[in-house]
Amino acid sequence: MKKIILFLIAIVFNLNLQAQTPANNTCSGAVSLTVSPDTCQNPYTDNNTNATDSQEGGNACVTAGGGDLWYQLTVPASGFLTVETGSVSGSNLTDTGIAVYSGTCSNLTPLGCNDDGPGLGAFSKVELANLTPGETLYVRVLFVYQGVTGDFKICAYDPQASSLQDHQIQGFSITPNPAQDEIMISAQEPIQNIEIYDLTGKKVISQNPSALQSLINLSDLKKGVYFVKAKVNGQTSAYKLIKK
Repeated sequence: MKKIILFLIAIVFNLNLQAQTPANNTCSGAVSLTVSPDTCQNPYTDNNTNATDSQEGGNACVTAGGGDLWYQLTVPASGFLTVETGSVSGSNLTDTGIAVYSGTCSNLTPLGCNDDGPGLGAFSKVELANLTPGETLYVRVLFVYQGVTGDFKICAYDPQASSLQDHQIQGFSITPNPAQDEIMISAQEPIQNIEIYDLTGKKVISQNPSALQSLINLSDLKKGVYFVKAKVNGQTSAYKLIKK
């Protein structure tokens, strides 16, 4: 009976230790973030209590005296991405750093790092461009001061979403838009490549028409906003598409 009691105590102790450590304290437990269009529309609120320094990703631009937490996201169709942290009312946490990586958790490649973001005080902002649409990136939020814990916000967004306008390529058109089951894409020169992405950055359609026109079936897509990335005569542009 004594052995059983000791065994149960050990289980409870281990469970308490696991509960104290955030699940996303390492890259392999990264929380998925939704990339919003334009601005920080849907921030994710997290808490760094009991976070430790994962020491993953190599040296960052700030020392993780208060540990770190990990997130993952998908690059949007524009190839532009901004990640930032912010304050939560009543929280003691006021200082973070952000490091962004490509690759895998076992082979991370640094893309950008920031300690104090412009206009954010001691919170952070990383702005990236010319990324690969649909690629998975990993975000490490580092906490500067040991023992300073609390809630904070993190968000990711595409700063170029509102600037996408039709007819950036001369003579290029998508009709109809908004669309229902299909669209006709036309250009004055042969269309080399067409890719359609949803708002998470996932590629849902890809074609290489090598023609002046291409009829694309949208019937398998859900209603919502998409981005069309087109390449014509070596020029690549992105366009907003609405599926009704």
